[in-house]
Amino acid sequence: MKSFALVGGALAAAIWLAGAADDCDYPTAAPVLRTDPPVRISGTRFVDRHGRIITLRGVNTAGNSKVPPFTPVRNGTLDPLPGWGLNYVRLLFTWEAFEPERCQYNASYLDYYKNAVRNAADLGLLVMVDFHQDAYSRFTNGGCGEGAPYWAVHSSIERDVPDNGPDCEHWGITMIGDPKTITAWDEFHKDSEGARDRYLKMTARVAAELAGEPNVFSYHLLNEPWGSDADLFDLYYLVQESIRRYDPNATVIVPPHALLSGAGPNKIPASNFTNYAYGPNYYSVFAFAGVGDPSPRRRLLEHQAHADGLGVPLIFGEFGIQPTQDIAVTLIREIYDYLDESAGSGAYWSYTPDWTPGEKDGWNAEDFSIVDDKGELRGPFVPRPYAVSIAGEPAEQTAAAYSYRFAWVNDAAKGATEFYVPAGFLDDAAVSVTAEAGGALPADTCAFASAFVYSCSVAGSGRVELLVEKPFATSAPPTAAPRTQAPPTSAPTQAPATGHPETAAPPSAAPATHAPPTQAPATGHPETAAPPLAAQTQAPPTVAPTRHPETAAPPLAEPTQAPPTVAPLVPTEAPGATGSPTTLAPPTPGPPVTKVPSAPEAAVGVRPPPLVAVALACVCLVLWL
Repeated sequence: MKSFALVGGALAAAIWLAGAADDCDYPTAAPVLRTDPPVRISGTRFVDRHGRIITLRGVNTAGNSKVPPFTPVRNGTLDPLPGWGLNYVRLLFTWEAFEPERCQYNASYLDYYKNAVRNAADLGLLVMVDFHQDAYSRFTNGGCGEGAPYWAVHSSIERDVPDNGPDCEHWGITMIGDPKTITAWDEFHKDSEGARDRYLKMTARVAAELAGEPNVFSYHLLNEPWGSDADLFDLYYLVQESIRRYDPNATVIVPPHALLSGAGPNKIPASNFTNYAYGPNYYSVFAFAGVGDPSPRRRLLEHQAHADGLGVPLIFGEFGIQPTQDIAVTLIREIYDYLDESAGSGAYWSYTPDWTPGEKDGWNAEDFSIVDDKGELRGPFVPRPYAVSIAGEPAEQTAAAYSYRFAWVNDAAKGATEFYVPAGFLDDAAVSVTAEAGGALPADTCAFASAFVYSCSVAGSGRVELLVEKPFATSAPPTAAPRTQAPPTSAPTQAPATGHPETAAPPSAAPATHAPPTQAPATGHPETAAPPLAAQTQAPPTVAPTRHPETAAPPLAEPTQAPPTVAPLVPTEAPGATGSPTTLAPPTPGPPVTKVPSAPEAAVGVRPPPLVAVALACVCLVLWL
């Protein structure tokens, strides 16, 4: 086997040196460019065509994109996403699938990918092109990695036979000490046999094909890479340069080192190019080990501080947890609470429609999918309202099971402020809009612009607050039904993330109504009927309505009371919480570590085997030191 690998590697190197194939060079045809990018960067924020701040809430698709046949997104696969409040897809792109042999591109894979991008556009979804890898290749890390093709593994390495099954469950731990993975990365950065050069030209070819797609808003340069700070600094410059040969206005996403997915940022210097965002992945190492405080706040704040120091936006490439973990609901709620507080962006890992109880996500026994084999939402991912596009500056945002509050400093010149609202969330709700200077605003200030988009057009400037309060329930809310009907045929007409030129005019609110249009989301997407967070059964709290939106609902028609006192930005409370708000004090520091895979399918509350937890803790301690 070793001699075969050496001969094969030598042959691959010879082909590279000869440069025989036409596709070994950069594309020569000039691409068709999108003329009006749907999202751009302004300082530390993402903004749309009208200058409104955009909150990007997405999902990674899909977990089984990493293994043959590499093509899990079919027509209809993405249809439920808008109904769940998702406005972009971090769409996995696999190098091995596109360039299985050196300089020989698989055109059918690129056709598949472009079709998925266009399906997303039809639904009003943006796309982040995610050049994805884990542990370098399926031919390293005991056959438990993915990403680079066989020929891109250095010829000095005896390639592993691809596995990606249950024996790969702990791939995140084994890759740390796997000599093949480490050597492969070292040789890649040296470009000793041309693998890095081929990667650059591969990304250029993808950009040349996607530069004209109106909803492609960014390229993630490389998922969870390895290398020194200097290696990665150089690599990021080269990759973005290759992409921007063909997509010159593209936003690129710059990640930290793979081993920092569970920790804070590393010390890669500020990139020597512009129009980029900082894109770490976040996974709680304590949650995976089943021990300790799962609060992510400290790490999220550290990543935010790093992005602020770079002067660029922060967008989390991945975050998630196995639904079977007993702290899953709490952990994910805390992450989304933080994103609400900061009007932050990120993508959940993952949406894998091919999930099954036996195969799970279809790669390394991972079990993260937000849907089960019937297409029903599972575990900690629950749709919740949030401000999607903000005409002005965000001030405060809190979401709970029976209330939602958002305050912003309005800029009428930028149009309407728009919200995602889950199906049924406004049913029986009291909705009020107040201005700091003028009290209650007319009832027609806010109305549904489409099935999932609630739009508020406010004249003038100053602080404005939207407050939604629902009656408290004494029984659990209805659960979502499986998908049995086709989704709506039209995308939200004013969703800021459509990527379609027809949204160029600044949006304005429709005539007053709290009922959504006829394409009600409960018809096309019955799975979204559940309230956005877990039900509460306790009596409503008695704290003042100006600080806590969980209080009793005011009358729907033009409240006569004075507008609420303007409160400073406070941390989000856990849904249903009473008393004082949570503090910004971070939990005990967690040691850095890479993302580790799921534990075996088990009942809620079952933790990983003690040996795994101990090994993980040891790895964390070493990395922390």
